[in-house]
This record gives sequence, C-alpha cells and structure tokens, in this order.
Amino acid sequence: MHSRPSSTCGHTRYYPGYTVTPPLVLSQIPTSSERAWGREFSIAKGQDADTLSDELRANETPDTYNIAFSKLADKILDELQILLRHQPLGFDCSLLSARILDTLQPNASTLSTDKTSGVEIEHGLPIESAEQPPAASNESKLDLPNQRDKVTTLPEMEAPTSPQFSLASELLKSLARKHEHTFFPFYGKQLELLRICGHKSLRALQENSDLGDQSRESSLTALISILQSVESRTDYIADLDSFECLIHQPTIEANLETELSSLQALELVTQTRAHEWSEDLAATRKNDRDFIVDMIRSQPEMESLDPARRKLLDERLKELQEKLKSNTAGPGSLDLDDRRMELFALHSLFDVTLPHAELRLGVEYTDETQVSSDKNWDVWEATWLGQQKVMLSVRRGSYRVLGKKDRQLVRREVYIRRQLHSSYILPLYGICSEPERPPFRVSPWCKNGTAVDYLREKPTGQAFKICLEAAYGLRYLHSFDKPIVLGGMKGETIYISDQGSALLAGFELSDHEGGTFDSSMVSRGQWAPWIAPELVASSLKGTKAQLTRPCDIWTWAVATLELMSKQSISDFDDSADQAAIVEHGQHLDLDKFKLPSESESELRPLLEECWQLKPEMRLDITQVVMRMEVAWRIFSLFDR
Repeated sequence: MHSRPSSTCGHTRYYPGYTVTPPLVLSQIPTSSERAWGREFSIAKGQDADTLSDELRANETPDTYNIAFSKLADKILDELQILLRHQPLGFDCSLLSARILDTLQPNASTLSTDKTSGVEIEHGLPIESAEQPPAASNESKLDLPNQRDKVTTLPEMEAPTSPQFSLASELLKSLARKHEHTFFPFYGKQLELLRICGHKSLRALQENSDLGDQSRESSLTALISILQSVESRTDYIADLDSFECLIHQPTIEANLETELSSLQALELVTQTRAHEWSEDLAATRKNDRDFIVDMIRSQPEMESLDPARRKLLDERLKELQEKLKSNTAGPGSLDLDDRRMELFALHSLFDVTLPHAELRLGVEYTDETQVSSDKNWDVWEATWLGQQKVMLSVRRGSYRVLGKKDRQLVRREVYIRRQLHSSYILPLYGICSEPERPPFRVSPWCKNGTAVDYLREKPTGQAFKICLEAAYGLRYLHSFDKPIVLGGMKGETIYISDQGSALLAGFELSDHEGGTFDSSMVSRGQWAPWIAPELVASSLKGTKAQLTRPCDIWTWAVATLELMSKQSISDFDDSADQAAIVEHGQHLDLDKFKLPSESESELRPLLEECWQLKPEMRLDITQVVMRMEVAWRIFSLFDR
C-alpha cells in the first residue's frame, strides 16, 4: 500500500519529492476540480487552510516556504481523514491529499523527483522510488506511463488534411485530456494503450501514400468509430468507483480487448507491431488489476459492505462458483486451476460466505488432512481453491447422518454467518456437504489457534485485549437492525487471527434476537456452564426460550472469566451448578477463580453486573465495551 507522502523532521513533516516555488495560493485551485471533488475539497479550502495560504505568501525563502507548505498539506490531510472516515467507500486519504497538493502547485514543471528521499510524488500520487529500467532498444515496444504518471506525450502529427482527420485528431486529444484529469484512473493503463495505438494508427494513415482515397476514408471512418467507442468507455469507467470496477472487471476488460482487436483489424500497422500491442494489453491489464485491488484494500469501509454492494458481490461470486462447479476438466488441469484462481482472486478480498455454501471436496477445497482432536472438536486442514490453507472443523459426536433438525440448524447458522463481515468475526466460507459425512465448517486457517491455547503463556495484557475484542465482536452483532444473538461464547470458540486479534466463532446457537433457543445443545452438555441461566432453565424445564442480547452479556462475562483466570469453567461448574443459579439467584463463584491482581478491582464488579439474574438488569454491550476500555486504560497505566 502507499504510505502517507510525508516524513518527520523535528516537529514539522516535509513532503519529499517537491521543490516548491512561491507563491502558492488556494485561489489558484481550478473551480472544475472543486466541483469534481465535492465536499472533500470544500473542507480542504476552509478558513484554517486560507490562513495557512496567507502564511505561504508571507514567506519568500525556499526553506520557510517548504515548512509552510507542509503545514498546509497536513491540514488538508487531517481534514480529509476526518471527513472520509464517514464516507462510504471513500478515497484513500494519502492519495487524495497528494493529488490536491499537485493541483495546488501552479506550475507542474516546478515539481522535481528526489531519488534519495525514499518516496517520490509524481503527478500528485505517491509511488515507491526505484531506479528506472533502461529504455527498450526495440522502438516498436510502447513506453507506457506508470498508472500514476503523467500521460505519455506523443509526437505531433501533420496538420489535418480533411474534416475526418481533424475529428480523429480531436478525439485523441480529448482522450489525453480525460486521462490526465481522471482522479483515480481505473483501467488507466489499458485506456492509455488504446489512445497510443489509435494515435499510431492515425499517423500510419497519414503517412501511407499507397492507400487509395476510398480505402483511406473507409479506414478513417472505422478508426473514428473506434475512438468514439473508447471515449464512451472512458466516460463510463470514470463514473465507477473501485468496487464497481472490480465487479464489472470481466465485461470492461472484454470490451477494451474488443477495441484493441478492432484497431488491429484495420491493418494500418505491421503484424509484428499489432502482436506487440496484444502483449502490451496483457501487461497493462495486470497493472490495472493490481491498482484496483490496492484501492479496495486501502478502504476500511469495504469491511462492511452495504446490502446493494453485497448483492453485487454475491452475484459475481455465484457466477464464478457455478463456472467452477460445472467445469468438466479433470483435477489438476490448467482450466480447472484457472477457474479456482479466478474465484480466489475475488473472494480473498472480502472473505465472505460463498453464495453456494455447500462445498465439495475436489472442487472448492482439496488435500484434507486431520491435524488435531480434543474432547469437543476435530480439526482438519485443507487447501482452499488451490491457494490458501483453511481449517475444517466439526464437533465431536457429529459423525452421523444428519437428521432433519440437524440440517435446519446448519442452514440457520449459514444464514446468520452469511450476513457477517467484520474483523472480529471468524469468516465462514461454507459447509462441507459430502454424503455420509458430518458438516465440516470451512474457515481461514488460524495458526495461533483458540484463545485458550494462545493465552496460556501470554501476559495479562494480551488476555485483556482479547476479551475486549470479543466484546467488539458482540457489539457488531448487536448493531444490526435485527440484532444477532451469539447465544454462547467460550475460550475455545474464540480464534486468534495471524495478527493476534480475537475472532468470534461458535455460532451453533446463534439467531436473530427473538429466535428460539435450541435446548438440545445443553442436554448434550456442550454449553451449559457458559450460557445464560434463563436458557439453562428452559432446557431443564423442557420449555422454549428466546435468544436475547442479555444472554450474550452473560456468556461474554463467563468467557472473560475463563480467559483472564486461565482456568476452565467446566472444571468448576456443570449443569447442576447452573440449576442452582437459576433457583437461588446465584452467579458464578468468583472466589474459585484467580483473577490477575492488577485487573481484579475493575473486572470483578463488571462481571458481577453482567451476571444479574434478571436479564433486563444486565449491562448492554455498549456499556460493557465502555467499561472495558476504561479498565484497559487503567491497566495500561498500571502495567507501565
């Protein structure tokens, strides 16, 4: 990803790669640019920025001017960060600020590249500094610009000899202007390639004296039609954001390839040159794809897709998955591998449940091997879409033919988890659905294992962080218009990401708030010590209970006690203890557990408030998070 285009020098950040020449005034920003960038740019031109502009005009020496310039740059970036944090699918702030700085510079020729600064800014967008490769000796190869460089300057052609030539020339100039002023040039490399090829085709028409007038006019008419199509394509792409460009990528790329094929079909250049254009298109396509992926990954807002975008994503994933499932090629064939790679490239950006959640061995996943087994879970590893290591997990005792109720519970879990997309929730890719086999859940491989394993040798601070992140996960679930209730949480159902963050799993009991609790899970002895007493009571009495958000508060507190004390709840409590809790209004005996001394004064009262017998008396998740964050700050001070 691109770093913020600044570095620290004393108390003032400076922007390497810029040689700034006074005067720099905000009034020189083009009105058209302000319209194009909307409210973001208006905020950047606020009162404080105008004050800084006055300061710029008051400075004459390059050193003091650069300091003032960097202040203005920082002000713009800070304002944009505040604004874009709340914008759906907003632009990457560092790229946006750099582009604005470039526009602020009245004379583009005053920008220079500082190869020793580590980061350079060309055409207003940061790119990694690197030695440029020597120019190719074969002049027929196109010297295409970097995705973020200026538009390639092409040789001037002879003066137009007819209105048709004038029209073609103006179309090429229009394409150059549009590429120059496109803020984020999605598919910019391919569009620029088409412009260059169109320019070379028109020049070949001018210089080819062997063509008859009729052939010349016919070729020119066809060329104009192609250039008009490219211009329309450019306008269409300019209105798309990075997500839409990604979803519509196959159609857009196919159309651009058709435009290039049409240029080649004019036969205005040699076959060798036309073949090289095809090679250049393949290279530029990869560059454009990488650029779009970079933009997607730079946007935190992508973590929670709105329903409309999620629908578009699911439609595209479904299309790719159906192509893979219908593929008749044998295992290991290039075609099947390509299908897997195509699906993986899109799915890996979002880590969502696939539309066809019933997965097949040898199709979506391969090479399964059992790696661990304990009293509750069997875990296998497999390869996902030929690219990624994944975890297949199944609860012990599930090795049987699924009955009607079991299948309903599995479908309910998939339905719930399909809606989720959060950095605190373990993704579910789907359920292995093979005849005579239990329903393995397929999720990303977590090398750190569960919270119980991970925290065994970790300090108290790490345990506190994991418990707080588990609360963040519940807050996400409870934030839905129809809140989702997890139902039960324990240390072994919290996985740890490769970055050391909590990922909630264990959605066997989950449903939307008001859903019916599955008491059979308690009768099997799998959840009784961890879940809320009103749920245990329903199981003991054989009555139905509804899942509510206070149920999650209780179970979070039990899991937190388990992780903070590093003691298993099942060693101290069983269904009989839970029955006593229900009948006598008791909560778990904290004296049986050894909470860390440095956090006990904060944790004990918090846990007790989460264990109120009456659900309506318990804290809500917002209060839990707030109390935990305060306790975390206190603990951090104490820990120093």
